[in-house]
Amino acid sequence: KRQVPPVVARLPAQDLVPESVRYFHHHTWLNRHYFVADTNILRIGRRTEAVLARYTGKAGSYLVLLVEYPDGQQARQAELSFLRSYLSDAIDGVAQLEDGRWTGVRRVGDSLVVVLDAPASEAVQAVLSKMDIEEE
Repeated sequence: KRQVPPVVARLPAQDLVPESVRYFHHHTWLNRHYFVADTNILRIGRRTEAVLARYTGKAGSYLVLLVEYPDGQQARQAELSFLRSYLSDAIDGVAQLEDGRWTGVRRVGDSLVVVLDAPASEAVQAVLSKMDIEEE
């Protein structure tokens, strides 16, 4: 039996669509499932572990990306890069995109949590705050 990577086990269980979970080490895999950018703005690579999953609940459907970096400094650099390149209008790490959907990012220790394509800012905030609590 294959062992589930620890980063996958850190995903919130509530409203998770299990068959949607994707584990990877290269930013092109992220773009294959949800296009973010032509360049590697989240600095995903061989030394990172990333997981992307779809959630469907009362608030609608959205994606959660969790990336674990070798250290907090690299996670911070990736957060700043993402904010600068993708969420330049963010307030407290959350912004509404041109399509009306919401995206947010928060660094939690050596990890970055990104909520993509959410129907409302409240959905983004709920996931980001829940990940903060689970890390402590």
